[in-house]
Amino acid sequence: MPQKYTAIIFHFLLILCSCDMQPKANNGNTNMYFDMHTVVMQQKMYLTQHHIAVEKYSKLNDNTSHNLINNPDWNTEMLFFDKIDINKPIYKDSYKAFAYENDTFVVNYYSHRKGDKLPVTYIKNYFTHSNKLYKSMAMLTMNNYIFSTNKYLEMIFDTSAGELKMIKYKIKGESGFIFMPKDVFEIAGTPLYR
Repeated sequence: MPQKYTAIIFHFLLILCSCDMQPKANNGNTNMYFDMHTVVMQQKMYLTQHHIAVEKYSKLNDNTSHNLINNPDWNTEMLFFDKIDINKPIYKDSYKAFAYENDTFVVNYYSHRKGDKLPVTYIKNYFTHSNKLYKSMAMLTMNNYIFSTNKYLEMIFDTSAGELKMIKYKIKGESGFIFMPKDVFEIAGTPLYR
């Protein structure tokens, strides 16, 4: 029985700490695209400073858990959202930008150019017609000779109180070693504002 849990924990940690093949660039923010870095940083600061708890759902293959975490480490909770910053000089001209509109939202869509193997496959930001960020979605992909992973990320925001607050987040996908069955995972959280 303990070996089963050890294997589950090992796979879960492997998924969360998968290799980061993203090229390093200087931290100069050139704002070629929508500035997700600032959005994520502001959310982490607010959630940490106000000691916001989180109701969290986790799933690894067939194993699920529901937890209330009273004092989460928001830097860890938002780790993968930090990786969707495409405003780096190294990514200049690497993404195509599209915008479209429907009755509810204006959508900004950033997709890497065909043939590029970049860690951020795409980002979609949904804005209300009053220019308030409602939802952000992204796909992170990493494939190498021994390991592959795809992570879908989503954040939903509320602006009814006049400030941008993340009210839900989700990370789901699959990862594993080449020639082995892939582990399917999902993490979803709801910050509990007081």
